[in-house]
Amino acid sequence: MTAAITTTLAVTLTPALLVLADGGLGSATEEDPEQVIATSFLYRLAGQVMARPALVSVVTIVGLLLMAVPFARFEGTIPDYTMLPAGNPTKDACATVDSAFTKNLMTPHELIVRFDRPILTGEGARQRLQHLARISDMLAARDDISKVLSPLSLAPGVSAMTMAQQLAQPDIQESPDLRRALNAFVDQDLYRFTLYPAQPTTNPATLASVPLLVAAVKDVPVLASDAGVVVVSDAEMGGVPAVVQALKERVRERVPLMMLIVALVMGVVLGVAFRSVIVPIKAIVLNALSLTASYGAVVVIFQDGVGAGLLGFTATGTSELLLPVLLFSLCFGLSMDYEVILLARVREEVQRGHDDGTAVARGLALTGKSIGSAALLFCLVVGAFATSRILSMKALGVGLALAVIIDATIVRGLLAPAAMVLLGRRNWWPSDPSKERDSLEP
Repeated sequence: MTAAITTTLAVTLTPALLVLADGGLGSATEEDPEQVIATSFLYRLAGQVMARPALVSVVTIVGLLLMAVPFARFEGTIPDYTMLPAGNPTKDACATVDSAFTKNLMTPHELIVRFDRPILTGEGARQRLQHLARISDMLAARDDISKVLSPLSLAPGVSAMTMAQQLAQPDIQESPDLRRALNAFVDQDLYRFTLYPAQPTTNPATLASVPLLVAAVKDVPVLASDAGVVVVSDAEMGGVPAVVQALKERVRERVPLMMLIVALVMGVVLGVAFRSVIVPIKAIVLNALSLTASYGAVVVIFQDGVGAGLLGFTATGTSELLLPVLLFSLCFGLSMDYEVILLARVREEVQRGHDDGTAVARGLALTGKSIGSAALLFCLVVGAFATSRILSMKALGVGLALAVIIDATIVRGLLAPAAMVLLGRRNWWPSDPSKERDSLEP
């Protein structure tokens, strides 16, 4: 809706205001426009780029790829209290809970074990409880679990197997206090273990342990009762770590498809607009280079903590899980806008009869200020996020600013002109804008 309203105003209200201004928006000058273009910094920069387009392309591409390398170490998670600013009451309270009580008390695993029949009653109840006791002992012995909580571990100093034998007695189950505990952990054929992880949820090892815990429970050998009833169980994992792990898997599955759809739509639109096959491919590749470079920089800054003192935060060793998605969503279209502005002007210069090199230099000179000003304004707006005391907001602001700066300077100022010069007239294949010059006024 916002994009639709903005587009409508741009093609209706803006032209009307320009007509009403009647030239009052510009300033009179006696300088020769062609002389101004030829002596501008961007025109001279384009000349230097075009003198060594292959070298410039190789150096910039290698540089951007090297910047992107740290993204391979990206460890995504969801924000927790450690990302709140120092002195925040919520952060202080959570830190107190972690230090004074069971560690990671607020973010436990919730392990559900399912049987083929009610656990506490009927034939084979003792074997089912003994099976749960063996699971409890196995979980308590794991290095990635600091504490196991269930009715089998309620009595200090009493083994899980002993508790299982006691719970198998119907009269013991009728105890009011014990019944309340059982109701919180047992429901017919379901049994719940609360497992407190040894490391916080933001730690990659905690998330990686989610499928391992399920597999470990399924690997515990079943027991047969005297009547030949075999314990049949299944296991499922809930809790905060499992939710984060499921979210990571969902992002890993769906984000590539989302990016592919965006790239295809952008490619079709650019292909139709410029009547070219090469233009959209090159634009998508350049956008991907600038975005991945910014991803790598964000990992170095916020995950590794380089420059943490300057930006005023403490690195946690992890990154915001959805940060790359947000950066892609916000920056891909913006980068494409810059590419369209530059390409449209270069194409127009070719249509006016200029050779490819001159067209690229003039296009960069005539659009560079607009692209640079737009990028600067955007960086000023999103840069305000970098002053936030909430780490995820700070990372988003810095990431957006870096992506736009890299795209508006290195990519549009160096790599894009060099690529266009190397491709020459093939850049517009299968069309040829030089044959369309009659459509423009001299």
